[in-house]
Amino acid sequence: MVDGWNERPDEVSGSSGDELFRTRVGQHPCFDRVVFDVRGMDEPGGLVRYEPVVRADGSGKEYPVEGGATLRVIVRSSIAGFPDGPAPLGSAGDVLHPTGELAGWEALREIRYAGFFEGQATIAVGVDEKAPFRAFTVRSEEEGVSKLVVDVAHEPS
Repeated sequence: MVDGWNERPDEVSGSSGDELFRTRVGQHPCFDRVVFDVRGMDEPGGLVRYEPVVRADGSGKEYPVEGGATLRVIVRSSIAGFPDGPAPLGSAGDVLHPTGELAGWEALREIRYAGFFEGQATIAVGVDEKAPFRAFTVRSEEEGVSKLVVDVAHEPS
């Protein structure tokens, strides 16, 4: 097991009124990373945990993703464009990072937006198999962006 990481739910305190506007992915030697960018310096809170399938808050609609396990990621921030127009993340159900983009990656398989409800966005992250993960926030004053970061280890528990 990776030191300091685990498979238990990981909660990051905080909540931001700033706008979640982008998701990014990256590969590292021992883990794959998903970054949720929020415009502004208020750190978004979040909750990350394994679930059999991610359901949208409010409706309960299921949003399955490719992979042997699924992480439900809650980002506690606003959504750009809401309520006046479409959010940059798209509509509930849209695939943000498809399997083709993540082909050959160690941990990540597919990332899908499951919607926005009562001040938080829900994202389904499909991974190869249950493995240790961690979640944390960082701020980049230079970019004017706060980030919720989720790392998934390449090594299963």
